[in-house]
Amino acid sequence: MRTLSLILIALVVAGNAAAQRRGRVGPTVSSISIEDGSGGNQSFTSFGGSLALLSGDDGEFGVEVSRY
Repeated sequence: MRTLSLILIALVVAGNAAAQRRGRVGPTVSSISIEDGSGGNQSFTSFGGSLALLSGDDGEFGVEVSRY
């Protein structure tokens, strides 16, 4: 339940951040699958968030935090 609440809060915050503001905050979800030599595989899902700051007309830098 706690994870779901955090995801919903991140979505609300991300929805309010406009694309051309000085900074953006948003949720991130990713998935990776690793296959071993015998053909078996394992899948991992990651949840996190990102913070991007505009540093000029075309410059941008950011920080991404994810947890698998």
